[in-house]
Amino acid sequence: MLLVYIIQLTKIQIEKIFIKIQTINYEANQKIYIADQKCDKLVIVLKRKLCNKEKEIATKGQIVGDQLLPIKKWRQNNYL
Repeated sequence: MLLVYIIQLTKIQIEKIFIKIQTINYEANQKIYIADQKCDKLVIVLKRKLCNKEKEIATKGQIVGDQLLPIKKWRQNNYL
């Protein structure tokens, strides 16, 4: 998983993310990622925290996504 703080992104990167953004409210204990399934989304934690069974993954203000997709490919697809 890729874990960054929103503050670490450039203004242009933030703008490109917000152009494609969807707001989804998840319930407590709701699965948003399934093990061994391709991740095709970034999750920006706006409230509370994101956890798996073993540990906390992200807290308010952090972004979580798939680190297996190289940054070069993200730039080619105009995601960043």
